Amino acid sequence: MNNSVATLRLQDAWRECERNAYHLLRACNLLKPLLPMTGGQFERLTDEQIRTLDQFVLRFTKLQDAMGGRLFPAILGYLQEPYETQPMLDKLNRLEKLGYLQNAETWQDIRTIRN
Repeated sequence: MNNSVATLRLQDAWRECERNAYHLLRACNLLKPLLPMTGGQFERLTDEQIRTLDQFVLRFTKLQDAMGGRLFPAILGYLQEPYETQPMLDKLNRLEKLGYLQNAETWQDIRTIRN
């Protein structure tokens, strides 16, 4: 892959992740007074609080999808690592080995919880 194309893909993926992280953090800050949340509190959420919780779930999902589907492949492409056709677990392990991901197993655990 051409280095300028790889750079553009990486920048675009990073911007998407930043945008989702920004909105995720805003939702976290609005939910903070409600945490930890009990089942009773959950049942009594206002419409506004439900919208905020929905925003949190949506942005968490979008952030993880953008990182796994776009950012991680863009990093490997930029580094000219031949992992384009490899399974996600191989990509995660390579990113961990390169120091771009702290723990591939934790990433998989978070993905499982999200799903």
